[in-house]
Amino acid sequence: MRPRNVEACVSAARRERARRLARGVAFEDKYFGEPAWNILLETYILTVEGQRAIMMKHLAGPSRAPHTTFSRYVDWLEEQGDVAREKTDVDKRYTLVRLTDQGRARIERCLSAMIEKEEQFIAPHRYDRTRTCLPDRAFDWAAQAA
Repeated sequence: MRPRNVEACVSAARRERARRLARGVAFEDKYFGEPAWNILLETYILTVEGQRAIMMKHLAGPSRAPHTTFSRYVDWLEEQGDVAREKTDVDKRYTLVRLTDQGRARIERCLSAMIEKEEQFIAPHRYDRTRTCLPDRAFDWAAQAA
């Protein structure tokens, strides 16, 4: 599958993040946990917004994992080649995380597949009973999540 454009992918990433946050509030994060995916989503969104290197502490909260678990997931994502870490030039106590080209390509392929599945689900429902096309804004989940 060919990845969608960046705007479509980042919109899908924001929808996914909003769904995860809502799910976490409803279930108090007791039932669900995918810190690696949360880290990748947040890193992707921040990268597309123009931040090439993100401080690790800015990803810890969105990961929804305890600090030691969060660090293990960043280690694992780095081993897989999806993110890279480096110390800051100014202060070596801080670690920066950036999405690698491989990581970005993989997440964009995944988000593109998610968009395709959403479209397959929505397509049959775009018409009301009189077969009148419903406005696209009826399906603008990104706007509703904001």
